[in-house]
Amino acid sequence: MPLSPSTPAASDTHDADAASFITFNARNVSSPIIISAPHGGTDYPKNLLGGVDLAAMRTLEDSGTTEIATAIAKSGRPAIIATCPRALIDLNRPKDALDPRLFPDAQAPENRRWQRHIQAGYGIIPRLSADRRPLYLEPPAPDTLKTRIDIVHTAYHQVLRQWITGLSKHHRNPLLIDIHSMPQARQDQTALPDFIFGDLHGITLPQYLKDQVDRFMQQTTFSWGWNHPFAGGYITQHYGTGNRAIATLQIEVNRGLFLTRSGADAKMLESVSDCVTALIDSLDDRLKSSTRTLL
Repeated sequence: MPLSPSTPAASDTHDADAASFITFNARNVSSPIIISAPHGGTDYPKNLLGGVDLAAMRTLEDSGTTEIATAIAKSGRPAIIATCPRALIDLNRPKDALDPRLFPDAQAPENRRWQRHIQAGYGIIPRLSADRRPLYLEPPAPDTLKTRIDIVHTAYHQVLRQWITGLSKHHRNPLLIDIHSMPQARQDQTALPDFIFGDLHGITLPQYLKDQVDRFMQQTTFSWGWNHPFAGGYITQHYGTGNRAIATLQIEVNRGLFLTRSGADAKMLESVSDCVTALIDSLDDRLKSSTRTLL
């Protein structure tokens, strides 16, 4: 099926008013599954580049997730893919996850879960790189950052809410899948599996879908685990624990599966994308055949 993104992808550096995400198959309600990829953006505004450490910013990118989500979208499923980099705004954080070092008047977030992320430098506007280098040579004005939040974060999540509402009218059990990529190892150099699935320790995904994930993965050569150390971020929590109208699942893909010293290996990334797509196909079939209600 040919893809038809609603907004063309921009180049690596573009003007600040360019689109911050692209969507595919926005009006297709044949599948009960929505795909989100909030951390793969690589479009850095030209007018920003003089005041930041671009190399440090790029360490926060979830490499490969744009390609994986785009491959999944070829099946016709609705997909929203951020083009705005995570270093500029983290779409997987709540709006009130404000870092006091960037927002002097910031209050503690309503959900205290995010406080430790903020203190570590990874609020809705990250302050540090993945290796804890400062991102900004001189921090932007708080009003500028708040405008970025109001425009980019609001628009991305408005699309997700609209899609969830629409699919809920057509499917008993809609599912939101949030796609991420992770490093090869933890900070203590302990190796991570090929995939980590997150459902906030059993809160956001019904057991029969978790069982389906395990059955599928048992047929592959990949290793996988659940919730440790990545149980799910704001998107998994916010949409999966509210009115329980939709289940949510976070998928973390090990970048060691496709990244080499010279960049992403196209064939290896295609193999990973094929596996994730086939997994989602199996979840789609399971959802459509189930007479159960969510959770």
